Amino acid sequence: MSTRLTVYSKGNKAVPAKYLEINGEVIRGPSGNPYVVPADFDWNTYMGKFERLKHSLEAAEKVDRSHPDEFTRAGGYASMVYTFLYRQFRTALPGSPSDIQRTYDGYTAKDRADVVPAFTSAASFLYGAACAALGLSEEECLAGGGAQNILSAMAAWYEGRPGATAHIIRDN
Repeated sequence: MSTRLTVYSKGNKAVPAKYLEINGEVIRGPSGNPYVVPADFDWNTYMGKFERLKHSLEAAEKVDRSHPDEFTRAGGYASMVYTFLYRQFRTALPGSPSDIQRTYDGYTAKDRADVVPAFTSAASFLYGAACAALGLSEEECLAGGGAQNILSAMAAWYEGRPGATAHIIRDN
């Protein structure tokens, strides 16, 4: 069982947390420090949604004969994967389902004060794990993350939040 912690949002709200564990092992980042996740985080549940999408796309690919050109079919599936990733990790507010910095312990962030900086490193790790579960290469994952930042910054600009673009890019 992971150590229970208390971390704080940018607005100084106490948030229950724990170290990320996979199969009982605490996972550490490149700095050697354990990744910190929300107290209600469950690795298997979290990763299951990405693995299910990959399996459903693989099954659809075996059955779908409507696209004779492999490139067209692959492009359509890539679009589905990136759309899914965007919806899961969209950094705009309110928080997205897989963005643990903005959606945690049954709560969805409503403003920047709700964002939990202690979850940032784990959020990056989880995005990479989600990409791997979906079968994306490191380059595809990084491209998707860059596109995510651009789309989120554009959304913030469109919503007229002054300075939001810089905050969104810097937060990721």
